[in-house]
Amino acid sequence: MTLRDRQRACFYDQLDRRFSGRRGKYEARFGEKNSAAANEAGKLERYFGELCARHGIATRMRHHEVAAPGR
Repeated sequence: MTLRDRQRACFYDQLDRRFSGRRGKYEARFGEKNSAAANEAGKLERYFGELCARHGIATRMRHHEVAAPGR
């Protein structure tokens, strides 16, 4: 999750509205940073990779060579 530009104000507004009392936890985790790592990020990444492989979903873009003019 990222909190860039006006996302931070919107996110905190929604937290206050929907989950009263949770804002402090997120402010402590993010501080002034734009992102915060997920708990067990490595485990989530491996699981996501396994699901993508099982369903034939690419997780990387292939390198694209631009043809020279006149080709």
